[in-house]
Amino acid sequence: MESLIAQSIVQNVATGGNSCAVIACYGDWVFWISILVGVVGGAILFFLKPTEAQ
Repeated sequence: MESLIAQSIVQNVATGGNSCAVIACYGDWVFWISILVGVVGGAILFFLKPTEAQ
């Protein structure tokens, strides 16, 4: 995963372009990745929560 991100950054810097568009594109990726991590983390914490014995 890290190599994919590094390669995309290097390729995007090499091609140049509008820096605001580049920042917005990476902001989009960071947003969706953080949403995915949050949902997966929440599900893991929910299922790992110990049940109360009655």
